[in-house]
Amino acid sequence: MFKSPFINIHSHRKPSLASEICVRNAYLHKPSKILTRYYFSAGLHPWHVAKQDLKTIAHQLEDITMHPFCMAIGEIGLDHYHPNMPAQIDAFTLQVAFAQAKKLPIIIHEVKSMQGLQKILKNFSEPIILHGYTGHIETWEQLNFNNKTYVSFGKQALHGSKKLIDTIQQIPSNRFFIETDQLNIPISHLYQHISDIRAEPMADLQTQLFQNFNEILPATCTPIALE
Repeated sequence: MFKSPFINIHSHRKPSLASEICVRNAYLHKPSKILTRYYFSAGLHPWHVAKQDLKTIAHQLEDITMHPFCMAIGEIGLDHYHPNMPAQIDAFTLQVAFAQAKKLPIIIHEVKSMQGLQKILKNFSEPIILHGYTGHIETWEQLNFNNKTYVSFGKQALHGSKKLIDTIQQIPSNRFFIETDQLNIPISHLYQHISDIRAEPMADLQTQLFQNFNEILPATCTPIALE
């Protein structure tokens, strides 16, 4: 009987489990060898917008998204606590438009910038993944423009506030993922913790998140066999 793999939707580390499908994060300005072994996302993080002009970003996106394992643009977004907000908005707008043209999902980094995010994403029709999500269920609902917006729970869920626990319990099972981000623990630990919060068997959670992954996987991506 087939057992669904663990989907790790956003990670800066290689998979730690043989049964893990991991989407590695590749920095647009500094791609690495991970591109030849794993699914990956690539984009210019809002912290790094000062390093590139828009023309360079566009050329880099064009090159990197030709790779058959590139499944998303990200992480991209807006961060209120970092400088160069006009440059952040320009870079984010360009990358969102590029993802729309290429029919690719986007992985979002957002800090205290919800209004700007809503304005730029209101006509975006591909899947949206809000990484490291800690917000209210109502915030997700406001961004679920086309019923293709997902949240991704990570390390914050291990010591979550009541607000985050409520969101984990209330979010529909077909609208979330789990991630390790930079956390150096097996993804299975997070699955177990979140399945406990939701009071559902971990095997059911694996099956549902694997279905979610297949829903958003671009048709251009080459299947990757589990190690």
